Amino acid sequence: MENGCAWKVGIEQIKAANFNPDQKNPHDADTVSHDPAELLRKHARLQQEAQGPRDQLKAILVQSLGGRA
Repeated sequence: MENGCAWKVGIEQIKAANFNPDQKNPHDADTVSHDPAELLRKHARLQQEAQGPRDQLKAILVQSLGGRA
């Protein structure tokens, strides 16, 4: 019997997840994944997104210091 706390997972899905037991609850759209590979991808994406503002801030600081870095 499937419900909000229990659900079936096929063997192919388990194999695809490299036998990682941390499977997303299909009944809860707001569940946060703690898969290390996914977290590392998200971290890399966020770092890349933040690089532009960091570069802008650095340019502003260098300019305000009269070109001295």
